[in-house]
Amino acid sequence: MTAMRSVTIAANALKNAGHARAEFPEIIDILRSLQKRNKTKPRVPKRGERIGFSLSTRDRYLFTLQTLQNLDTEGGFDLIWNDGSTEPGVPALARNYKFQNAKLVEVNYGVTGGAERAICFGLARLLELGYDYVGLIENDILFRPGWFSALMKLFSLGAADGIVCGSATARSFESHVLEYRSGYGVQSDTGAGMVLFSRAAAEIIMDLYSSPSSLQMTTHSW
Repeated sequence: MTAMRSVTIAANALKNAGHARAEFPEIIDILRSLQKRNKTKPRVPKRGERIGFSLSTRDRYLFTLQTLQNLDTEGGFDLIWNDGSTEPGVPALARNYKFQNAKLVEVNYGVTGGAERAICFGLARLLELGYDYVGLIENDILFRPGWFSALMKLFSLGAADGIVCGSATARSFESHVLEYRSGYGVQSDTGAGMVLFSRAAAEIIMDLYSSPSSLQMTTHSW
């Protein structure tokens, strides 16, 4: 846990939660202590900061179409589409899909080599393009209307509790929750299916990918 610099928080937490039993410290207090030691300070998204997501696809046309239709209910972010399909359906969708709210800024074809390759390519490209918040979305995620505003609010909820939120997700698994708070939950092992990183957190992730053993150790302590 000494590598802790920021934390992932997730939506859909239980109401009136966040009270640990007396014999156990709350996760939130441990986070504050570790982050104070690392001299990291909470911050909230500022007006004018740029948010970009990397959408990774590999075939599965119907899943991809449903993901697009759901995420496109919201605006306020850019999208880069990175495709590694072996069949023509999804590349054709990338060329022809008409977005209503999300802004597609580029499409990259031939992004192959497995999940880690897609993650690294997407994060590196978003950082190269100068985004302040960089996210990952896979083509089997279904969103509810209001997902983007709820996602961005999580960074503010974390800051209000005095923790540094390095990443947030609109997807939550009960088995991954470390602690329920009022309005959100502290979560481990978020995965790359749907996550939004602060720029600083994404840069740490990219540094860790250059050392796989460090990545494995730190992923379990975020």
